[in-house]
Amino acid sequence: MLNGLKHTKIIDFKEELLTANTAFAKNDYSTAELHYKAAIHEISAQTTRLNKPLGPRLSLLYHKALLALVKCQISTLHAADALTTIKNYPSLENDHTQCETLILKARAFLQLGKRTEAIMQLQQATAPLEKNDFQQLAAIEAAFWLIPLLIEEHQFTQAKGLLSIITNYLSDLPVANRTTKYFLITQIECLCHASNIYRAESNISLAIHSLQKAIHLYKQYKQEFSTLIDQDIKLNILSANATLLLLLNKKSDITEILEVHQSLVELMDEEITYASLEAKTKAFNAYLIGLKLNYEQGNILIAVEQLNRALSWAQQNIIPKELICKVCIVAANLYLQPTSKRIDLALLFLNIAQKNIIFLPRDQQKLATIEILLMRLICEQQLDKTADAITIFNQLMLLKAEIDSPSSLCTLLEKLLPLFDATDNLTFQNQIAIFKIELEKIQLPIIATNMLLDILSIETSAQSTSALPPVINPPSVLLSYNTEKEENEAIAEDGNLSFVERTRRESLAKAHSYHIK
Repeated sequence: MLNGLKHTKIIDFKEELLTANTAFAKNDYSTAELHYKAAIHEISAQTTRLNKPLGPRLSLLYHKALLALVKCQISTLHAADALTTIKNYPSLENDHTQCETLILKARAFLQLGKRTEAIMQLQQATAPLEKNDFQQLAAIEAAFWLIPLLIEEHQFTQAKGLLSIITNYLSDLPVANRTTKYFLITQIECLCHASNIYRAESNISLAIHSLQKAIHLYKQYKQEFSTLIDQDIKLNILSANATLLLLLNKKSDITEILEVHQSLVELMDEEITYASLEAKTKAFNAYLIGLKLNYEQGNILIAVEQLNRALSWAQQNIIPKELICKVCIVAANLYLQPTSKRIDLALLFLNIAQKNIIFLPRDQQKLATIEILLMRLICEQQLDKTADAITIFNQLMLLKAEIDSPSSLCTLLEKLLPLFDATDNLTFQNQIAIFKIELEKIQLPIIATNMLLDILSIETSAQSTSALPPVINPPSVLLSYNTEKEENEAIAEDGNLSFVERTRRESLAKAHSYHIK
């Protein structure tokens, strides 16, 4: 009778474990958490009843279920529950899984805003790095969690020291192991972290070089393991591509930027759905820079195709809501260019941008409003609606009075002046004279700088003989994008994140503030 009961309980345990593992693989962490708890309860009840320890195989499964339960609790943002589970099951901190448990504790502390405790846990977890024992790989994983925190604390020497230990470990591996998937993934991750350190130290050239090398290794990795490419490495390279484009945009030639942008587009097509909110924001900002460069270079058809893709992501709620305003401003800008002029579509996208401006960070809302009003002014002028143009002009003057930055004021005036060169309206003529006096006082070179993350300008693009692009059919869902949502819901959590991206990147959201936004 006892053996039959024992057998039944083991079957129940394995069934619950199988259900939990299936849900875990589908990123359904809430369901997985429930079934891991049930599995643990079944096997715990049996060991209590029989007063006997589990055999080696059941013990291993039980231990894996406990670790998976903690991961689920962290993934569902139940950090306090995760710490309680670790406390209630001391076996999680035995020699074999100590590093992994310390990493989980650190992630839980990060969710609770306890950075100092998290750093202490990770520093303890990295101790086996130099011991060359069985926990060395887990210690490397801990180092990859710790380095971003050290960068934010400006502890660059310690961060470099960890990277040096890892790279020495990789260089000591037998030659046969240097083409393995793990070797290439770890190298790429080291290069991405090195780039972040260099960027924090303002060494942009070395930061760019590290990212270029990482992307080169990824291409090698893709050829070697084309059918086995892990999602975590794709997401790493997505972030690396975006960061590289943002860095190159400051100091490189257009051709190289557009090449990196094409690589970014391909990765975003595959992975943008699974990326964290932060990764999506950075990738999409970089994407818009490339889109803008394409139409400035006269690649209008490519720009329109990329704009359609961006609008599709917006319609499916794949990109963060704060980026809706930006993409619509870029769309309106595109339809004010000579080779793709459609005033009706420009006004439509400006209306959508205006509806979604509240989702932008507050420090960007005024600049975005100025950009929208400038383009509306152009539209009303070209439609010969003088009264409406004057109304918009007066709104701009009110905003102009609130601009503190001389360079931003210079940019605004520089953009306004050409709009009224040929006007016979007395109000506008008088204002032009005032503008010219103001510009002389500012004594800054008049250059067409960008006022909103270098992606919201309305500079005239290069002339092109390309055929008119196809008309974009704006998704109607965007027209009422924020009518049913309050401002405090502006940045909603995406429930479809991958396990790697959600657990690893989301937990480090605050720690990643050194990233280019």
